[in-house]
Amino acid sequence: MAFCTNCGKEIPSGGKFCASCGSPAVTNAQETRSERKVEYVGKVKKCPSCGEEIKSFTAICPACGHELNSSKSSDTLTSFIKQIEFCERLIADNQSKTKTGWSSWKTSKKVWWVIFNLFFACIPLVVYMVMPLIKINSTPKLSREEKQLASLIENFPFPNDRESILEALVFAKEKIDFISSEKVDRKSAYWMRLWSSKAEQLKQKADLMFPNDPVVKSSFDEIHADKARVKKTLQMKAIAGVVILVVAIAFILIRGGAFEDIKMSNTPLTIPETELSVLMPQIEGGKGEVVTNNDFYFSVDYYGITESDFEDYKKMCKAKGFTIDCESNGSVFDAYNEEGYNIRITYYDKKMDVTVSDKMDMGKLIWPDTKVAKLVPKPKSDYGKISSANDSCVIVNVGNMTISDFKDYVDECMEKGFTKDLSQTDDHFHADDKNGNHVRVDYEGNNTVFIRIDD
Repeated sequence: MAFCTNCGKEIPSGGKFCASCGSPAVTNAQETRSERKVEYVGKVKKCPSCGEEIKSFTAICPACGHELNSSKSSDTLTSFIKQIEFCERLIADNQSKTKTGWSSWKTSKKVWWVIFNLFFACIPLVVYMVMPLIKINSTPKLSREEKQLASLIENFPFPNDRESILEALVFAKEKIDFISSEKVDRKSAYWMRLWSSKAEQLKQKADLMFPNDPVVKSSFDEIHADKARVKKTLQMKAIAGVVILVVAIAFILIRGGAFEDIKMSNTPLTIPETELSVLMPQIEGGKGEVVTNNDFYFSVDYYGITESDFEDYKKMCKAKGFTIDCESNGSVFDAYNEEGYNIRITYYDKKMDVTVSDKMDMGKLIWPDTKVAKLVPKPKSDYGKISSANDSCVIVNVGNMTISDFKDYVDECMEKGFTKDLSQTDDHFHADDKNGNHVRVDYEGNNTVFIRIDD
């Protein structure tokens, strides 16, 4: 029986063409037969002792118990060890030539680092030393040679035979033993993780091929003990690092008064009623503390004050009569009232310091007849108070002197020869004469001038 090679219809015996599609029939000479071809892929592994077919990942023949070893196993492990040793030599040579840390810094950087630590009480040094401990489980910065070694450890394949796996596992155990016996730092912790990961891969393969092998169990138990010891050391170092950092930060906060500020910002402020305290505006529900309370000064610190609160408080001070010689510049407010009392306010970082000063008790001023007093001109006003008067120093507060009188007096001092190392502003003057005598003159507001002369 023949069939059309074009449409598959049956062609009667002896027919030369297909009755369905007209295609010529294939002659006996041209007739071909469809044969199934067999193609063999891969290799069939058999036990060299009994000939039993061996499945993949089998280390011992299930029929006769013969141990199946690869003829290339020792060569593979030897190649791996040589490559490891080669990379380690490159790393050692590179480390001996390359300076790191402090030794690699330029002199200028070292100087600035020392100054920086002196200024901040060595807190930057503590942070610099502690951060590697806190980040000890993170991947460190690796050189090109170290990256090559890491890649070799992670990716090197071993044959699937018992001998190679056991030898590789023992080699990994020896590396882990060595690392665990050395100083544990961020870099050694990284290599410990790599070798432990490789040992874990080998154990998983061993458990699949020859479960419950005593050599595998013994080696891995030792590896696990080394890992546990290193892990404990790392944890202790990390805890120590965190403790040191916390202590350092606490020291900064205590040194800067941050804890005290937090405490004061939650402490209700009770202001006693005194001759000076009643002159200042009070903030209802204010938080803070009384700093000074005597016959001459009364001062308080308010906490949790916003810039808007500060501006409102200045307006309250003006409403209380503090408008004479008023200085209101940025975070400072300074003014007198008609009775001569002074209020001074400074504002910084939500903290407002308020100080009320008693008016100075002045009277008839008799200019001292001392050597240093004669070095400067006598003020025109004879109203004031002498705080000190001897042959080496005179300190006087002179009243009834306007800012214009202050400037005239400064000009007279300069005519007297006080022009050396001169420093002068709108309300301040100090200078030396040719003999080294020194004078200081300040306009303190409320028609008061401070004068000091030193020989």
